[in-house]
Amino acid sequence: MNKKGFTLIELLVVIAIIGLLSSLAVVSLNTARNKANDAQIKSDLSQLRTFAAVTFETGVYTGFDVGDVTPAIVPPACSDETAYQVVVGGTGDTAWAAYADLCSATGNFCVDSTGQAVESATDPTAASPVCP
Repeated sequence: MNKKGFTLIELLVVIAIIGLLSSLAVVSLNTARNKANDAQIKSDLSQLRTFAAVTFETGVYTGFDVGDVTPAIVPPACSDETAYQVVVGGTGDTAWAAYADLCSATGNFCVDSTGQAVESATDPTAASPVCP
């Protein structure tokens, strides 16, 4: 008796293995997506630092308003619409810091007028507009 084909058990085992492998792929893709969004945030804030250097006039950062990001930057999908925050302060608005929450970490990424670019757990303030 020579039957060709697969039994029901064999088919169910193959379907279960394919389902397990596809769920692992989805989890790793989500992690990669968050890391890509973090790279986008870091790149945007680095460009913002370049913008600030260009708009620096007579010791005052004229291109920034408190809480406003100029030029407007669209935040990544993992963040809310107020993802990028700018803090201007110091004596006569001579210093600034910009920060955004990261997607794959619990802290934020911060750039400031001193040239610092760091990941931090705390936000800069108007009294101390530098990355902590």
